[in-house]
Amino acid sequence: MDNTNTVPSTEISLDYNAVAGRPLKRIEALNQRKKWLEDNNWNDITPGRELPSNIKYMVVDIETHDWTSKDPLLSTGSRIVEIAWKLFSDEGDCLESKQYLIQPYGTYKEIAPKATEVHGITTKHASKYGVDVELVLDELIRIVGNIPNDGFVVAHNMAHEHTVLTNSFSPDQRDVWDAVQKSDTHSVPLLKYLPHEAKVKYETELRWVPLVGFNLQRLHECVYQGDVYVYEYAHFAETDVKMTWEIFRYYKQHATVEELTWTNPSVEGPQTFLNRQVERNYNVRRLRLPPLSRSSVLGGALV
Repeated sequence: MDNTNTVPSTEISLDYNAVAGRPLKRIEALNQRKKWLEDNNWNDITPGRELPSNIKYMVVDIETHDWTSKDPLLSTGSRIVEIAWKLFSDEGDCLESKQYLIQPYGTYKEIAPKATEVHGITTKHASKYGVDVELVLDELIRIVGNIPNDGFVVAHNMAHEHTVLTNSFSPDQRDVWDAVQKSDTHSVPLLKYLPHEAKVKYETELRWVPLVGFNLQRLHECVYQGDVYVYEYAHFAETDVKMTWEIFRYYKQHATVEELTWTNPSVEGPQTFLNRQVERNYNVRRLRLPPLSRSSVLGGALV
């Protein structure tokens, strides 16, 4: 980590009013995130560095410059503000943990205020302390190219990560990315493997889950019933990666490879996607639940 540049607190933006009335843990989490930003604890990039050997799994999470990007259908213009990944061996040993702040690039010039409220990163901060996205994506693709055929790139809401990354990749990088096997911990069919205690505890919420999926923290709580876990900060890429890996590791003990494997929904074609939307709307009416917004159905604020 680069601890040489301490950031003035005036450059940090976190919405403390948004958590008024919430548990003290949430306030503590915001304080931890603010300290991280002030200490500028992201990794430096070293082009062409030697990568770990025996990589089997890569868990990745990104934060973006806009908030609508959580809807995969609206994220074609989204760009990466922060990216984190962890690499694991076949035995589950952590081989590497990286977290990068990205300079503004492409068509975006300003981080949306709503996005800054969530992840705390301002345009000024990213411009001053971020690294070149091309160097980071080159490193990511080198790693992806070393993942074996029976390995996985894992994310929570892979459709979002896939869309944003694909829109930032070069054509050659896309070819490497498309060839690797992927897994999505946000997958609704995998919820059948939740512990019985979680199914009982969240019985009411599970009526909604087949329609919208569980958010990352709640899913982690379901998988690790009774565990004391400090959520340093929601929508903090490194923390999200840690939770995603632990959920994937749990699912891997119960699900088949076919069940773990994510399929790009764009391959279905527009008619199949439309059919799924019609089925969802029918289920909403059948359950007499209030209609959901398009972004929520696709994992918007719930992811």
